[in-house]
Amino acid sequence: MLIMKYLKIVLTVMAVSLAISSCTKTPAFEGQATVGFESEFISNNYGSDIIYIPVVFQGTSNVFPIALDIEIVAEPEYDGDGYPAVEDVDYYLTSTDLSFARPEDYEELVDENGSVTITKNLEVRYPDATKDELRFKLRINSTSVEGVQITTSECVVAIAKPDAERLVGNYVVSGQRYDVQISGSDTTYVAAEEVSYDVVMEVEGSRLVMRNLFSTASQIANDEGTAIYFTPSETEERTFDVPLNFKNGKFYSSLGMSICPSLISEDNEILDTVLKVTYDSTFSGLTFDDTAKNNLLTFVIYNSAGDRSAFFRKDSFLKNITITKK
Repeated sequence: MLIMKYLKIVLTVMAVSLAISSCTKTPAFEGQATVGFESEFISNNYGSDIIYIPVVFQGTSNVFPIALDIEIVAEPEYDGDGYPAVEDVDYYLTSTDLSFARPEDYEELVDENGSVTITKNLEVRYPDATKDELRFKLRINSTSVEGVQITTSECVVAIAKPDAERLVGNYVVSGQRYDVQISGSDTTYVAAEEVSYDVVMEVEGSRLVMRNLFSTASQIANDEGTAIYFTPSETEERTFDVPLNFKNGKFYSSLGMSICPSLISEDNEILDTVLKVTYDSTFSGLTFDDTAKNNLLTFVIYNSAGDRSAFFRKDSFLKNITITKK
């Protein structure tokens, strides 16, 4: 009888254990859910010492939490695209642990179909801004719940100085020089020699400015009259807008005139346009659009009403202009 009693106790314990086990067993995934980086490439300028890399969960799931296995992709698989960054030297990834809790915890985000979009962030800190740019790559290897699909699995993170700051420096402007010949009412432009000029690009407020193009020591206003202002475009990456004529120049009230960059056709027509000037990721120079290359860049003196008065210099008309960093 004693044996039977002990046997009943053992069976009872086993039954309770099985019941607990069945209750705690992770259920099979049901739903339709994805998780991934918000973008394959995230770029930030140096500013605050923290940046955030968004990771997005979207869909429905009956299994939570959903943890992610995230790693830093190191050499030789990823070398920084020319801007290598060393972990714990150039940047600090505070944690690669990330998980998403139940959608019920985000009731205000759940739509009528029970689907939810949740964004969480990885945090990156960097100690200083001594390098022009640094890059590293992150990868989501897997999720803790089988069935949740990984969409954007990799993300390159770039932290850089502002483009304008990286474009500051010494340049060489080259092109085909043209002379102007005026005879009565006839104006003719005649191709002369290939020329190049040393110029300096500086930051002035929110713009870049290139001074002293075509200037000599004898010119007025300390040569600052021949300044081209480059305004960052709001709609295109690595593009500057250069308004021409009376819209982009320096006004000298004592002289009652402005000296402004202008494009003139070989038929002596001033072009009313805005130049598009682009640059690439190497920051090695500026590329003018075809409108500038196929016409003559010069400086024109305008009166206070914006009417053309004269050429700044009669030997400074440049076609096929190129601007290369020294």
